[in-house]
Amino acid sequence: MKIIEKLFSCDNWNIALARRKNTSNILDYDFEWFPVSSAEFVADPFIIEYQKHIYVFFEKLYLLKSRGELWCSVFNLNGEFIESSKLTGFDELGCHLSFPFIFKYRNDFYCIPETNERDELILYKSKSFPFIWTKEKTLIVGHSIVDTVFVEHDDSYWLIGSDLDNNRQFFKSEGGLFDDWHQVDPCCSYASNHQRMAGKPIIRNNELYFITQECGKGFYGNSLILSKVDILSESSYIETFIEQICPFDEQYNSGIHTLNYSENFVVIDSKKRKYSLIMPLIKLIYSLKCTYRLKMLKGNRK
Repeated sequence: MKIIEKLFSCDNWNIALARRKNTSNILDYDFEWFPVSSAEFVADPFIIEYQKHIYVFFEKLYLLKSRGELWCSVFNLNGEFIESSKLTGFDELGCHLSFPFIFKYRNDFYCIPETNERDELILYKSKSFPFIWTKEKTLIVGHSIVDTVFVEHDDSYWLIGSDLDNNRQFFKSEGGLFDDWHQVDPCCSYASNHQRMAGKPIIRNNELYFITQECGKGFYGNSLILSKVDILSESSYIETFIEQICPFDEQYNSGIHTLNYSENFVVIDSKKRKYSLIMPLIKLIYSLKCTYRLKMLKGNRK
């Protein structure tokens, strides 16, 4: 049965949006799922409330295309859908894109997407929000980093992500987002074994919280871990476990790996299994395309 499952099915991710309530327990929220897409991955949602609209940025991946694209869906403040479109300005990268970490810095919107196939981390600036973006600066070169967030806390500036083995990676800047970045290696005490980021850092009452995802060898996106950051410095990192959030939807019950808040709304993603008799062929095409793309990207860096 496990062989059949592996051959003829794949993870199928989708996104849900809900209005926040006077409770921190998201199980009490009334989530509305995005319409079912033919894409296998509609995931990694980040949310911005701006000028009386809700903007949900996310990854969309069709296995037959082999690489993720960045999209944005727009809603009004009643949660009613307005439009959705692919973001422009990223195609020249030629790599898989995911985890569109969108944030506001000095009155402008910026995006740090996952671009680990290029062994670099790149900052993009919004040219015409939300759909048109331009490259602003390459922040880090020579590192394959996934799911990276920017943190400004206690007069310090951090880029925090993970390597391809899901081990936490810390980078620090002395002068802010546009200054030079250097890697640091603090002595770490983690709240769990799961260090890969799963959403925007939360700052509440001047206290910093991280959301990470439960993943490892043979499994991916099983649940979420909320931790309070007690110490974040070049020499020491200490966090305290707060809670674990497991999949709670009857249909999308196989995993959850992103959680993000805005002032009035919350977004999550969750997965189920998708089955097809031609799934072995789809997976083969996906694998061949990925192998070819990585070979081309590696050749371009020489």
